[in-house]
Amino acid sequence: MSFDTMQAHKSTRRKYLMIFADKLIELRRRNGWSQEDLASRLNVSRQAVAKWEGAQTVPSLDKILQLSEIFEVSTDYLLKDNAPLVTIEEEESSLPTLSLEDANRFLDLNRLNAWRVAIGVVLCILSPAVLIGLSAFTALPSSLISENMVAALGVSVLLVLVAIAVTLFIWSDQIMKPWKTLETGDFSLGYGVKGLAAQKKKAFARTHTLSTIIGIVFCILSPIPRIFSTLFIHQEFSAVLSVTALLLLVSIGVFFLVWSSITQSGFEKILSEGDYSSENRKMEKRMDPVASIYWCLATAIYLGWSFATGNWDQTWIIWPVTGVLFGVVAVIVRLVTQREDTDS
Repeated sequence: MSFDTMQAHKSTRRKYLMIFADKLIELRRRNGWSQEDLASRLNVSRQAVAKWEGAQTVPSLDKILQLSEIFEVSTDYLLKDNAPLVTIEEEESSLPTLSLEDANRFLDLNRLNAWRVAIGVVLCILSPAVLIGLSAFTALPSSLISENMVAALGVSVLLVLVAIAVTLFIWSDQIMKPWKTLETGDFSLGYGVKGLAAQKKKAFARTHTLSTIIGIVFCILSPIPRIFSTLFIHQEFSAVLSVTALLLLVSIGVFFLVWSSITQSGFEKILSEGDYSSENRKMEKRMDPVASIYWCLATAIYLGWSFATGNWDQTWIIWPVTGVLFGVVAVIVRLVTQREDTDS
C-alpha cells in the first residue's frame, strides 16, 4: 500500500469518526443526557462514551445497534454523512408525527389549559357559597336580610359563576381540540420529543407531588369548620356558615389536584404513560360516556335535593358519597373491559 493510499485511508477514517462523534453528541444533548447517563444505558464506562464523542474510537456493531434503538434513529443516520434523520417510529408507522416544535407548543397550551379548567372547577364548587353564606344570616333573630333577598342574590351569583365556569370549559375544549389525537394515541413521536417530554416531566415531578399532597390535605381538613360550628351559641347560624368555609377549603384542595393532574397528563399523553398507556386509553373510551352521565346525574340530584329541601348545610354530603361510588363504577368498567379483551 502506497503512502498516499494510507493517508487517504486515515483521512477517510478520521472523517467517519468525526461524523459519528458529532451525531452522537447532538443526539445525547437533545435527549438531555449526560455522558454518564448514556454510558449507563449502554452498560459501558463514561470514558468509552467520551472517546466516541472525541472521535478517538468507534463503538462495536452491537453498541451501534443499541444506540440506534436508544435514540430511535436509523443506523444509516448514525453511520452515513448525508443520511436523512428518520426515526424508527417514522419508518414503522404511517401515523401523524408529533414534532419537537409541536410538542413544545402542546405542553405550553396544556399548562395554560390546566389553569382554566382548575379555575372553572373551583367556580362550580363555590357557586352556591354566597347563597349558603347569606342564608346563615337569615337565621339570626335581628337579621335585616329577607329570605327573598337571599334567594335572589344567591341564585344570581350562582348562575353567574356557573356561566363563567362553563365559558372556561368550552374555551378550553376548543383550544385543545386540535390535540385530541394525543388522547387517543394515534400519533408517532418525532426526533427528540420523547427526551423533551421525559425531561420536563422529571422537572415537574416535585411540584406534582407537592400539589397533590396540598390538595388532599385541604380536602381532608375541609369538615373542620363544620365540626367546630357546634361550639357557638347560634348553632344554626354557625352550622350554615361553616358549609361555606367547607366549600372554600374543598375548592382550594380541588384546584391543586386538578391543575397538577392536567399538567401531568400533558407529559403522559406524549409518553403514552400512566392514564394514557394503551390499556388505560381503551378503558377511557369506555369510561367517558359513563362518567358524563354519572356526574350530570349527581349534579342534578344535588341541586334538586338542595332547592327542594333548602338544607344546603346537609346536601353537600352527596359529593364525597358520589366520589367514592364513582371509584366503584370505574373498577366495574375496568373489569368488564379486561374480561372482554380476554374473551376476544
